[in-house]
Amino acid sequence: MGAEEALEFVDNLVFLKTGEHLDKTQRIILRHLWEDEKRTYQDIASRRGYTEAHLKSVGAELWHLLSKVLGVKVSKSTFQGIVQGFRTSQQSQKIFHIANLATNSTRPQDLDSNFVGRDRQIAELHTLVS
Repeated sequence: MGAEEALEFVDNLVFLKTGEHLDKTQRIILRHLWEDEKRTYQDIASRRGYTEAHLKSVGAELWHLLSKVLGVKVSKSTFQGIVQGFRTSQQSQKIFHIANLATNSTRPQDLDSNFVGRDRQIAELHTLVS
């Protein structure tokens, strides 16, 4: 999963839980750390014109928010692995659901055509329900 895909995934999860999207600074932190998890706040600050203290403050709030959204403690050094694991878990649940449909003799024409191609949105709804 690339940085943009990860940002969209995390932003959707946050929106489903809170009704709010990630802000610009949160997205900058996530993008830079996704590309290089060893990158420091000082490095990001110097590249993007922020102070290190500001990014540390926003980062701390961001890790707290993601911990609430994902239900597991998230930190600067663990968020990438946690997000990837969460995404994999969601995909496994979707495959299990599709397999259940197949074993219940549901024919493809029985599926509502309004939802074909909406797998990501359906998975997000399942996450919200869970």
